[in-house]
Amino acid sequence: MPDSQAYDPYVLLDDVVKLLSERGLSPQRNEESSQERIRAACALLAGLGIEPRLAQGATPDLDGNMNYNRRIHGD
Repeated sequence: MPDSQAYDPYVLLDDVVKLLSERGLSPQRNEESSQERIRAACALLAGLGIEPRLAQGATPDLDGNMNYNRRIHGD
């Protein structure tokens, strides 16, 4: 088993919605509780020893890759 495990909390939420739907339930997502859902998914992952990590490209690039270039290429 790898030393560090990670999973995208958004994917976990989709997985849970799918599982609940398969079990005959009708989960509802409303925008008012979106941050609460993400915090709960992150807490669940962390509680299971898995690092909550967004998939690469899931976050907006607000600085035009300047931070990436500086860290990787020293630009």
